[in-house]
Amino acid sequence: MYQLKYRRSDNRIELITEYGEKKLLNDSISSKPTISPGGLKAIYLSPCEWESITKLYLFDLRNGDNIQLIGDIDGAYMPKGAIWVDNSYLALIIGFGTFSDGGNVYLYNLMDSQLIKITDWDQRKQVVKLEYNSGFLKCKGIEYLSDMMEEYIEFKEILDIKLYTL
Repeated sequence: MYQLKYRRSDNRIELITEYGEKKLLNDSISSKPTISPGGLKAIYLSPCEWESITKLYLFDLRNGDNIQLIGDIDGAYMPKGAIWVDNSYLALIIGFGTFSDGGNVYLYNLMDSQLIKITDWDQRKQVVKLEYNSGFLKCKGIEYLSDMMEEYIEFKEILDIKLYTL
């Protein structure tokens, strides 16, 4: 099995092969990889740089396959965050371009690559952090008070994702 080690010093992911060889997984600044509940796969975002088009990747720890799951959507939206729900589903934040911190909540079915939109807000309301617990997503976000997007309030919301999964 392969291992992934996150180097906080330069925000890079180091790949350790089954023979102990070390090399960089990619050439970009990346998010810290998150291991699946079953321990066989990992997800990460890259590049994680200001005004870059971020993509979501799935790394198979058994065979070393590194697959891009989601890139930009319609040239305007991209993944901002991702967490494991179970071994078949991911919860995602897909945001508004390169300038926003957050976005809407989606589920991604790894079995059929289906992307399911859970929230449908405009760019004034954005989820910036997700946590999963027993069928519910805890969302933390910001809601701008005007179209100028200068002032905002923080919000918390709980979403029942059992309504969207099998």
